[in-house]
Amino acid sequence: MRKILAEINVDEEKIKEVSENECLEDAIRGELGWLEDSGMYVKNWNFEELSKEEFDLLKEVEELNNNTPDGVIRDADTILADLLQNVDNEFTGFAQDIFNIYKNSQDKNAVCQMFYEFTGIEFENYLKQCKAVIARSEKALDSKIQYEKNTRIFYLYRDASNYKVTNEVVVHGTMTEEQKAIIMDSLDCGEYFIPSQVGLPEVRFGSITEDDHCWFELTEDDFVETTDLPSVSCDVNELVNAFHSHKGKWDDTVFPELQENESLDDVIQSCNQPHDEKSECQFEDTKDNISLEL
Repeated sequence: MRKILAEINVDEEKIKEVSENECLEDAIRGELGWLEDSGMYVKNWNFEELSKEEFDLLKEVEELNNNTPDGVIRDADTILADLLQNVDNEFTGFAQDIFNIYKNSQDKNAVCQMFYEFTGIEFENYLKQCKAVIARSEKALDSKIQYEKNTRIFYLYRDASNYKVTNEVVVHGTMTEEQKAIIMDSLDCGEYFIPSQVGLPEVRFGSITEDDHCWFELTEDDFVETTDLPSVSCDVNELVNAFHSHKGKWDDTVFPELQENESLDDVIQSCNQPHDEKSECQFEDTKDNISLEL
């Protein structure tokens, strides 16, 4: 069975005369009943009332529009098209306004027909499309952790011979500029920290040698927003608190290979000395080949 939308204009006096019924509503119902013999069933109908002023204005516009002289490019269609271009239909709640109009209307078929005229799609099909698209969006939200914004942090290990290894982690959550400032303010000499003391991993070159020490480097450009999954258990707030609690309290005595008479200044000085070897080399341990750029 197919559904159609029909607009019927009724001559009140004529239908009363033909149906021999003085009640207009009963006369209409009686005449619509004859449609069932043709296989057409009227589900519901309502009167559409127009004031005399509105009716007269509409008839006048229809007459002008149907008799537009050749060469005149401004008619009811072009005026309506211009109005539609100026409508802000992307504001939040626009669709709900349409839903409310439909629910409150006594002539829902007319609303559906108007919707089709403006969109080229049946209102019912529009609702089905909305249901399918929104349902897919909700399904994606079920695994939203894959799309959450997290923070990737790079930090550098540089040994006393100026060989370097870049470390990186992904921390859950987005870091604000204020939080970055707290971390940078917590660093020793504005640049150095000990990752293991704030819950971050430390990657060097395998076995510890006399060139190794406990300090890693961090700059304000080493924080990058990402949608990758977290690689450490702490979140942004916990990490910031850990850095803040170690401000001025970094313990460089726990690293066994750091000589007792070697201070942070000694490490910094040795790291800043030029290296005589070629600027790029391969350092191989028992597990990984690491490319080092100097």
